Amino acid sequence: MKQIEQIDSIINTHLRLAMIESPRTDTIIDLFAQYGDLRGKAVYVWNIRSGLHRIGFEEMPIQDTKSLAGVLKFIRTSLHYGIYLLEKFPSKRSHKANAELKRIVTANDAFHCFVALLGEKISVEEDLLPHTLKIVCDIGHQDATATIAANPIQQQNSF
Repeated sequence: MKQIEQIDSIINTHLRLAMIESPRTDTIIDLFAQYGDLRGKAVYVWNIRSGLHRIGFEEMPIQDTKSLAGVLKFIRTSLHYGIYLLEKFPSKRSHKANAELKRIVTANDAFHCFVALLGEKISVEEDLLPHTLKIVCDIGHQDATATIAANPIQQQNSF
């Protein structure tokens, strides 16, 4: 239950973007799936092989979301709140994908979503860093810890 409360605090930062660095992205996805079930939130997972799907509906990938630019456009234009986990987020991205990510993160409207970039080592463009929460997770041990640092405040939490 402690991890669910920590995900609550991550989601409630009101930042739209997080970089979650961990070698165990499967465990991160499982934790967010539990969070979605308990809180009644739609949680989506994307990877380059199968595109975007809502957790629980893996057999129904969302059309036109196999490419990174395609999934980011889908997220930006979605009318409903969602938590989007982008697995194995690529370090090299097209200009179009970078532009879509920037539009998501810096939008000044009532657009609500949470996008988590998952992988072992993640980077984003310098101008997105003030809008990005960075989380480093060492999962796999019973006393796993995560360092949560949002510019300019730093916090230490377990994950």
